[in-house]
Amino acid sequence: MLADVINTLALFGVAHFIPRNEFPSTKYLLEYSTADWAKYFNKEKNKEEQTEEERRESDWDKLIAGYGYGETTQLDKEIYVGMIAGFFREQAIRGLAEELSQNIEGSPEGSIQ
Repeated sequence: MLADVINTLALFGVAHFIPRNEFPSTKYLLEYSTADWAKYFNKEKNKEEQTEEERRESDWDKLIAGYGYGETTQLDKEIYVGMIAGFFREQAIRGLAEELSQNIEGSPEGSIQ
């Protein structure tokens, strides 16, 4: 769990403090989910058929997948809020981490539901 928190801090930190077109925006990361059907259909399009935004987001998806990031959870969002505020709300972080841990433990294959 700690490794996931550190990965989230690094990913959102770069997106927030060093914004670049070749790196996902914080807005994109905050809404990120691998279960997005629109992404699936965009991947099926030829590069020539994709809009510039779809190509950029496709590149971002590859970068995010290579980093090992699955989807943005409420815990990730709370970490981002704390990062930009300059402090973390311990109770909120702890509660969300415990909830996420219970979801993982309670799932059939140890994955998030």
